[in-house]
Amino acid sequence: MGFRIVNIKSRSKLDLKMNYLVCRSEKETRVFIPEISMLILESTSISITTALISAHTFLNFNSMTCVDRQSKESRLKRNKVLYNRR
Repeated sequence: MGFRIVNIKSRSKLDLKMNYLVCRSEKETRVFIPEISMLILESTSISITTALISAHTFLNFNSMTCVDRQSKESRLKRNKVLYNRR
């Protein structure tokens, strides 16, 4: 269960490394993925790797993008999909 709200405001690259969210901008910052409750992206110059998007779906934290004047544009949520193995 997450308790951190991560807010990214400047140009950076978000990556997943050993179950940590790695934010590379002027300096490198790491946050343990299960501690994240919400990820807010406030810039259009942020790149996200596919591994991080995949972790987003499995670990069920919310993410939101805000571009102009703090208006939210989109929100990603996990869809529950059940697979039947035969």
